[in-house]
Amino acid sequence: MRLSGLFGQAHFSAQKIFHINLIAYRVAAAYFKANNLTRLPSPKKLEAEYAQLASEKAKFYEQYKEAKEELLKLKTAKQNVASYFQEDEQAQIVSN
Repeated sequence: MRLSGLFGQAHFSAQKIFHINLIAYRVAAAYFKANNLTRLPSPKKLEAEYAQLASEKAKFYEQYKEAKEELLKLKTAKQNVASYFQEDEQAQIVSN
C-alpha cells in the first residue's frame, strides 16, 4: 500500500469525525434552544431526571407486557373460534 493512500484514509476519517461532531453539536444546540437552556443542568438534576424516566419506562414496560399477554390470549381465542367453525362446517358437509 502506498503511503499517500494511508494519508487519504486518515483525512477521510478525520473529516467524517468532524461531521459527526458537527451534527451532534447542532442537535445539542437545537435541544438547548427548544428547552430555553443556556447552561448544562447539574449532574444531580440529570440523575434525578434519569431516575424519573427510568421509573416511567419500567411502568410503561409493565403495561406493554400486560397488553402483549392480552393480545396473545385474544389471538388464541380467535384461532379457537375459527377452528370450531371449520370443524362445524366439515361436520355439516359430512352429514349431508
